Parts: sequence; C-alpha cells; structure tokens
Amino acid sequence: MGIVDEASMIGEGGVRGADDFAYRSLLDDLMEYVYGGEGCRLVLVGDDAQLPPVGADESPALQLNRLQREFALTAASIRLTDVVRQELDSAILLNAHHLRLQLEADQTGFPQPHPGVGLVRLNGNDLQETLEDLYNRHG
Repeated sequence: MGIVDEASMIGEGGVRGADDFAYRSLLDDLMEYVYGGEGCRLVLVGDDAQLPPVGADESPALQLNRLQREFALTAASIRLTDVVRQELDSAILLNAHHLRLQLEADQTGFPQPHPGVGLVRLNGNDLQETLEDLYNRHG
C-alpha cells in the first residue's frame, strides 16, 4: 500500500505541445506506477482548502469523481474534522475555520481576521524584526 501526504499539491504538468515529453502529469505517473502491479492500493491524504498546484483551480488528486472516471478506480473519500495540531482557543484554528466556511460558501473578498491567541497583526515594517525575535525565542 502506498500513502501520499499533501496530495493537494499533485499537479498535472504543463501544456501539451508538439513535444509531448514536455508534458508530464505527476498524477498520471503516480497512478501508472502504483497500479502497474497486482493488488496495489493507494491512499491520498490532503486538504482541499489548501492551495492547488500552480496553474490549477483545484487539486486533481483530491477530486474523487474525476479519479474514479479517469482511472477506473474503486475509491472512497473521508473528511477528517477533528483538529489536532492547534489548541482549541487558537486564533489560527478560529480563522482557518471561518476561511473554510467562506470558501465553501463561494464568498469572495478578503477575509477579516478574528483576533485571539496566536494571531498578531503587523505592518510590513515590523515583520522582519518580529520574525527574528520569534526565531531567537523559539527556534
């Protein structure tokens, strides 16, 4: 069994041209490699709210219907909802949740951050000094 983490970054390559060698689809190559053997299984782990591959509007490796259609796979999708990397009172968690809701509702516009633990609003002039200070304190 193969497990690929950060699957949201698996792209499909460039634009097809006269030289098909220049076009490389990492997703196609991955599927060909994994399913080239008998009884192979693949688990793709990724966050659909993260940025897709460069030049793409969505992450092809996280599109269940597409994977089933293009690669004739028997596949399932599971969404994890328990957050384990952030404290429950973290402003990072609160803001990520609000941003995900905004994305799911197809709302546009710049998100307005909610203040709280772990969130500091800076202007550009203070950014380098703050990063150096945090690095010196926390590594």
